[in-house]
Amino acid sequence: MSIIGTFKEDLDIYLADNKGRTGASKRSISDIPVMGAKSKGPLLPGKMYCFNYYTTEESFYDTKPLVIGLGESDDGHQLGINLHYMPYEARIPFLTQLVSTLKTQIQYNLDDDPLMEGAIATFKWKFIKQALGKKYNLTYCVRQYRMDRMKDPYAIGYRDWYIGAVNNEDQFFGGNINQAQSLYYKNI
Repeated sequence: MSIIGTFKEDLDIYLADNKGRTGASKRSISDIPVMGAKSKGPLLPGKMYCFNYYTTEESFYDTKPLVIGLGESDDGHQLGINLHYMPYEARIPFLTQLVSTLKTQIQYNLDDDPLMEGAIATFKWKFIKQALGKKYNLTYCVRQYRMDRMKDPYAIGYRDWYIGAVNNEDQFFGGNINQAQSLYYKNI
């Protein structure tokens, strides 16, 4: 559960309690399953998820994505903004601005059980891309996932997004998170 209640304050406390970014990232790996809730369904718009992923169709991909759901793609797969593709220096301002922008919708959907928290109906790719896409290179971070290849998904409640914000879990197939994040700047 949130520490104080605002994203930025909770993030700062979590970082301080875990001796900075590296410690907080390591701690988040164990906190996500504890604070999150086991999910079975699709990546609902505006909700944060972490799951295991495997595909034979890509030579470089994140096997432990941390995403903000965008819902279903045109071909029936799941879309999400994978935060591991976004460097920490961009991720924190992006999430801070996103939480601030969606404050009313988040408050309306809050629940003690992350699975009971509703999706944010206004969280549509075309609106997010128009409002924040260029500033945060979101097109690069959007990935498509097949439901049948997503394993052990956890929904992270809105109050606990600060835990996901610091997660820099390096579980990339065919490379590493540093390579993925360096491409973020190349693709601007």
